[in-house]
Amino acid sequence: MEADGNSFLFLSETFYPGWKAYVDGQEEKIFRANYIFQSIFIPKGEHNIRFIYQPVSFKIGLVLSSATLIFLLCSYFVYKSKKEINL
Repeated sequence: MEADGNSFLFLSETFYPGWKAYVDGQEEKIFRANYIFQSIFIPKGEHNIRFIYQPVSFKIGLVLSSATLIFLLCSYFVYKSKKEINL
C-alpha cells in the first residue's frame, strides 16, 4: 500500500481481541474505529500491511485438545499392555 501522507487505514472487520497488525514486519497498535471496526496508523510511503487473527481461545482449545488426545492414547496403550500381560 502506498500512503501519500500520514494516515489511518480503516479495516471493516470487528474490533476483537486476537487481531494483530503488522506494517513492514513491525507490529502496530490497532485502534477502535467507528466503535466496532479496526484502524491502524500508516506513515507516508509504501508499506506492506498484514492483519492476522490469532485468538487466545483458539490456542487454549488447541492445547486442551492435544493434551486430551495424548492422554487417551497413553491410556489406550497402558490398557492394552496390561491386557497382554494378563494373558
